[in-house]
Amino acid sequence: MADQSPVDQTPPSSDMQSLSVSSQPTSSSSTPQMNLEERFKIIRSVVEECIQEDELLNLLTHKPEPICCDGFEPSGRMHIAQGVVKVINVNKLTSAGCRVKI
Repeated sequence: MADQSPVDQTPPSSDMQSLSVSSQPTSSSSTPQMNLEERFKIIRSVVEECIQEDELLNLLTHKPEPICCDGFEPSGRMHIAQGVVKVINVNKLTSAGCRVKI
């Protein structure tokens, strides 16, 4: 039997490492800041239930990155449109500075 060379165990190149997703939030200086009214309009366009709108405004004023929770409970088989709409809504909330938990 011929000698087999050991498996190449070199670490991935720096090109591959640059593709990894960082868990640290990116600097917001690269994107223009929205004012309070713009953030409020975006969030209200997504949320279905808002008991007190003035409480939402107060939250946005005092908390730069509010947490939005989505109690997503599909019944039966999912349709592709449900997934697309979910992605659109999450993108809107994150663009308004929210963190989203599903």
